[in-house]
Amino acid sequence: MSAAKSLRTAYSYDTASNAAQRPRLVMSFSVNPEATDSCIKNVSKTSVLAVSNGNDDAAWNSDGSGSVGSTSGSLGINAVTLYTSGSLKNTVKYKGEAGILFKGVQIPKGATINSARLIVTPNNNYSSVQAVKIQGFSSPQHFCPSSSCVSAANAAALPLTTQNIVWNPGSLSKNSAESIEVKDIVSALVNSSSWDLDKTLGFKLWNNGTTSKNTAIYSFNGSTTRSPRLVIDWTINELKQLTILETVRDQIEAEVNNLGTPSGTPLGAAFAEASRYMYGLQPYNKSVDDYDPRVVTNGGASNVQYISPIDEADNCSANYVFLLTDGEPLNDAKVAQNISTGMGKTCSGSSNVLRNWNCMKELAAYNNSVSKTNGTPKKRIYTSTMILGLGSGRNRIWLRLLL
Repeated sequence: MSAAKSLRTAYSYDTASNAAQRPRLVMSFSVNPEATDSCIKNVSKTSVLAVSNGNDDAAWNSDGSGSVGSTSGSLGINAVTLYTSGSLKNTVKYKGEAGILFKGVQIPKGATINSARLIVTPNNNYSSVQAVKIQGFSSPQHFCPSSSCVSAANAAALPLTTQNIVWNPGSLSKNSAESIEVKDIVSALVNSSSWDLDKTLGFKLWNNGTTSKNTAIYSFNGSTTRSPRLVIDWTINELKQLTILETVRDQIEAEVNNLGTPSGTPLGAAFAEASRYMYGLQPYNKSVDDYDPRVVTNGGASNVQYISPIDEADNCSANYVFLLTDGEPLNDAKVAQNISTGMGKTCSGSSNVLRNWNCMKELAAYNNSVSKTNGTPKKRIYTSTMILGLGSGRNRIWLRLLL
């Protein structure tokens, strides 16, 4: 650095002749995530847990008969088998029970559970569904840990929480997720004497009455995207084990690892929904399994709305939507309706692919503008698209139109 009278100048990145002369930012901080004497006060966090494989959900009979099954595509939650003869005729012989495990939970002992929602999705339309009782447990770690599963007798005898929930859905709609508040159950497990990091949160569900109804929810093997999830909002006054706090990188990796592999490519729908998020609009699909509960307000209600990441007071930062894909936007997914109702743009085409490319082009142009269709000002949003293996010349042409 040099000085001339009161004027002080410094090297810029371009004028510096070596790395030592370039501007640098040096920060000193006192929080070391690996040290046991570091801490953060008043931590609030939302943990989103998912069933990670087919061994984490299973079904069995309440009397311990038969075996534990973990390969089915569904979990029965309403079956009751009655005696058909003798002095016990028409009384309950056994009930079908379903178990769900969420493993490796990163919630410290003593945390305050503000809410905990068990999200399950029916695999069909059901009416007159009987009340379902739900209780919690923290072991075993797996229903089927190796070549064989735990016995039905052991599964039926799992030590359960005294806290329970009786869920009365009445009727259920196929593929429409249901959110069940299980705060008291989770709180009892997290505050038990045996709780520690990386433990398991488990739930058992079964018919609370004596009338059998054919009712089932998706298991992991039935649908990786509609299998059970658990969303927990928790706080703690002081957190010393800082490694349990997820970074944005951790969250992105977890989301990518949980992605399924459908045959279609919903690129247009993903772009439209990402734009709705950026503008703080309502999700196009309002079922609780169609959006991340961490980025909305009024989750589970008809007035659910995205929380926009764009700071209206910030006039310097740029805003981007990044799209990464390996295929054409094949799925119809009502992309044109999504963009029309959300951003007021119209688009058309002779096929799903052509219509979706055209919709994406119109949406990219709208996002890149500084005014809405009604003329009111808005922030500019840039679109960056990467296609792995461009394939046909058509993809190359449409990709250029998005740039």
